[in-house]
Amino acid sequence: MRKLTFSFFVAASLLFGLQGSADAQTVTYLPAPPNSWTYPSDINNNGEAIGYSFSRTTHKCSAIRWVDGELSLLEGFDSSFASGINDAGVISGIGYRDTEALVNGEETPVIWVDGVPQELPTLGFGGCAYDVNSVGDVVGSVRNSPGGGVEPALWRDGELIVLDTPEGNGGFATTIDDAGLISGVCYAQNGGDFLPTQWSGGTAQVLPVTFGQNYVGSLGVNKTGAGRTSGYVIESRLLEDGQPYLVVVAVGWNSEGFRVLPRLDDNQSSWACDVNEQGVYAGYSRDSFGADVPVLWTEEGITRLPFAPGRTARAVALNETGLVIGNDTTEFSVPVIWNMNDVGQLGMSSARGTRGSLVPLTVRAKDGNAPVAGQQVNFSVNGTIVGTATTNRSGVARMMYRIPNVASGKIGVAASMNGMPTIVRAVEVDTLRSSAGVSGTFDEETGKVQLTASVNAIEPNKPVANGRVNFFMNGRRIASATTDSRGIARAEVAVPANVQDGTANIEARFTGDKLNRPITGRSSVGIDR
Repeated sequence: MRKLTFSFFVAASLLFGLQGSADAQTVTYLPAPPNSWTYPSDINNNGEAIGYSFSRTTHKCSAIRWVDGELSLLEGFDSSFASGINDAGVISGIGYRDTEALVNGEETPVIWVDGVPQELPTLGFGGCAYDVNSVGDVVGSVRNSPGGGVEPALWRDGELIVLDTPEGNGGFATTIDDAGLISGVCYAQNGGDFLPTQWSGGTAQVLPVTFGQNYVGSLGVNKTGAGRTSGYVIESRLLEDGQPYLVVVAVGWNSEGFRVLPRLDDNQSSWACDVNEQGVYAGYSRDSFGADVPVLWTEEGITRLPFAPGRTARAVALNETGLVIGNDTTEFSVPVIWNMNDVGQLGMSSARGTRGSLVPLTVRAKDGNAPVAGQQVNFSVNGTIVGTATTNRSGVARMMYRIPNVASGKIGVAASMNGMPTIVRAVEVDTLRSSAGVSGTFDEETGKVQLTASVNAIEPNKPVANGRVNFFMNGRRIASATTDSRGIARAEVAVPANVQDGTANIEARFTGDKLNRPITGRSSVGIDR
């Protein structure tokens, strides 16, 4: 999931109203190109969705997007696939310039910005862009030779970074969250095993795969949200006659290990395709008849998404505002969307503030259109009650909540009241304001400029350590460095040939981190060669 801004937030506890409130949810079929099979891929918090459509006439695929339910094609390639979208509407995907490129597997990694395609750099042999986060970082893979192997790739600020792999045998990055956590699959040295992998700070780590004696291998790693990764592994089972058969098992990974997600039928397969920041997984599980059933997983278990009897469907992505996108698979692939916002009768807006600040949590309780007065509302975080309030004549209960000293991101706060489904909304922890200064000294003997940047958090006033700083001269990036414990970053570089003697403008751009906002410091330096 990509999360930049949002208005409402649906998460784990809210979904328990599904079993008894299926009629309250809206299932809508999205438009699709005629005579095609259409596959959605992702949805952002503004409700914009993307995917691709396979034409049964031309036998080609076209990247597509839906905005306010209206379909449009993404231009620029003979064939294309859209795979990820962030809240700014930047779309990642794959393009093929012509039929020959498609046949030969000559992919072009691409992002669409305002519908305009921009090709991403490669090693010269093509690649794929699978996901994009809120700051525009893109992940995917690049080929290391013509028609050869693939390496996991990160594109940041338009530049290609080839990621290390655990066993040096290549792989691909499939997803990146807003904290920069990257997940994907790498290949083992034996060439046959997939290694589910996460990259944090550029360091690769194999995710745990010890799922027991029935474990056969990893099949795929899908979307990531707030440190959680969705995916699936393979188990070997035995039929009644003793013959083995393989079952796909939906799983979720986090920093503490893995979690096997429950299935509708233990002898059937299931797939986890996405996870949001509150740990709600979306995917599908086959029932006892082997039919695809769209489901969501929470900490409490598995829940069916409402769908017409006798039809099959899959959930493939979800956002933070209560929308789940998938496809009706009964006959051929048709895109659908579930709106979960009609569940329950408690209403609560999201809140936003910085660490240590007080923010209001406000709930409105209704019975139909009538307000519910005089009822106690419990507010809790991670299952622990943090406060209570009583609804007034308008059905409104309000309490102030002090944001703990945590990294920027989102905290899920649940509101519960007897007789109504629990609802969860987000308290967004904003990054702190920061300051940056920069200075430069020209060394006539070496012809180099010594650059020094200082980055500090304003609230509280303390240095920012381990912060990434990019140095620019006359608008051109010339160096990068990391701040030390005192918030100081230094670099020494030769003056670019196109910079004339005299006064040159220099900038130090702190890129921001989980706690602090990005900031730019500006100054000048005299050049006399």
